[in-house]
Amino acid sequence: METRLIIGPGLRPAPPPALHAAHCLVIGGWTVMELSGEIDCAAAGSVEWKLSGAIGPHCADLVVDLSEVAFLDAAGLHVLERAHARARALGGGLRLVCPPGPARDRIRVLSGERRLPVFADLGSAMAAGAPPHRGPGLRRNA
Repeated sequence: METRLIIGPGLRPAPPPALHAAHCLVIGGWTVMELSGEIDCAAAGSVEWKLSGAIGPHCADLVVDLSEVAFLDAAGLHVLERAHARARALGGGLRLVCPPGPARDRIRVLSGERRLPVFADLGSAMAAGAPPHRGPGLRRNA
C-alpha cells in the first residue's frame, strides 16, 4: 500500500530514497560483487547481509566494485571494514574498486587506504595478486 502526500501548488514531494543493487559474479577466477546506488545507513544492513553471503569458507577473497556507487557514508564504510575483517579471519581479504570521485574521497577521509586496499579499476584490483580460485563465469545474484 502506497501512501501519497498531498501538498500545495509549487511544492513537490521529496524523491524516494535511492535504491542500491548488488550482483555477485566470478570474473577470471575472482569473486566480484558489484554494488550500485547509495550505500548509507538505510542500506547498510542489506549490503552487509549480501557481503556476508558472499564471504565464507567457499570464498574468502572478494573484490567489491563501487564504481556505480553514488554515495557512501560512515555506516557503509563500516560494513566494508567488517566484511574485510571476516575475509581476513578466513585467510582471505577484500579489495575495493573505487574510481576517483566522492566515494573514494570519503573512504580516504574516513578510514584511509591503509585498512582497505582501494584500486581505481577492476583490472588493477585483479592484477594485484593471483586469483584465489577458478570458477565458471556467472556465479549468482546477491
